[in-house]
Amino acid sequence: MIQTATLILKNNKSVLTLFLLCIISVTINIVPARNNSYVFNEHACLASGLIYLRFGDYDHFHVNPPLVAMVGAFPAFIGQTNCPLLADLGISQFSRKESLAGDVWLKKNPDHLRWVIYGRYCMLFFILIGTISCYVYSYYFFGYISAIMAALFWIFSPYILGHGGLICPDVPCCQAAPSRL
Repeated sequence: MIQTATLILKNNKSVLTLFLLCIISVTINIVPARNNSYVFNEHACLASGLIYLRFGDYDHFHVNPPLVAMVGAFPAFIGQTNCPLLADLGISQFSRKESLAGDVWLKKNPDHLRWVIYGRYCMLFFILIGTISCYVYSYYFFGYISAIMAALFWIFSPYILGHGGLICPDVPCCQAAPSRL
């Protein structure tokens, strides 16, 4: 696989193509990330990520990997937003209080939409990883043209277009399959 990456980097046409595909993927997903309203548990993921970063406690939302929530909550963490306190949530072992944490976070931060948008911009990084992964793996197995097609299928997938810029683990977790090849 390292040989493939080296081969891609030596070929100027491949590097330019991959760069353009990355630009397309970010451009297509940045407008919905800014304009879409909240989804079902997006505020819960952001509040959970904020609790992970601020307190180091991973118990209250233990059904999803914490990295995605922490990436989405990083701008809110840097911006020193008001974080839900663990005592306010009444967390006990094996309980799921992420929705309550999200509701508390919304009430404590009147400018919450701004932090959600910034968090969504951070999530575009995972779309770039998916674009690069599709391109590199397809280039390795099938060549240049199939690499372009695989990356375009990733970029224009309705699932990626709909969920790519959201603070939820759907798109980042779908990238685990290519790493097993």
